[in-house]
Amino acid sequence: MYNTSEQHKIIAEALQQMWARGLGVEVELENQEWKTYLDNRNQGNFDMTRAAWIGDIPDPINFLDLFITGGGNNNQNYSNPQFDALIRQSKQEPDSARRFDLLGEAEALAMSEFPIAPIYYYAMPYLENPRVKGIVRNGLGWLDLTFAWVEGSNAAAAPGNP
Repeated sequence: MYNTSEQHKIIAEALQQMWARGLGVEVELENQEWKTYLDNRNQGNFDMTRAAWIGDIPDPINFLDLFITGGGNNNQNYSNPQFDALIRQSKQEPDSARRFDLLGEAEALAMSEFPIAPIYYYAMPYLENPRVKGIVRNGLGWLDLTFAWVEGSNAAAAPGNP
């Protein structure tokens, strides 16, 4: 099951062909309008579904929170009390090294039970002019143009230019 989008259709059809050819598994694709797709996904009316999550903070909890029992984005209905306890502990742990150890344990546990199969990551291609200076890319690949300027342009107009 996937929602209406040309990109999602292309990916679904590619997976369908790969699974048929490589695994001998026949998959029936079901394209659904967004609202219908969300309703069916939220009610668990699927065998397999396309889903996506884009991390908006550079921290493992951004993805691991998706697997908390009863969580609003836990569409795969994953449930493991040990995983939930590790996440709770990590959220209360003041020592960052210990916190990351707990998150690592939680991730290893969830992935050993494999509630999802990540198959691709969104890419953000950019065209860049070498005359544009001061572009800052954060850890998520997003651009911050706050202090960007065009080399050879009016220097007084360049934000943050001393």
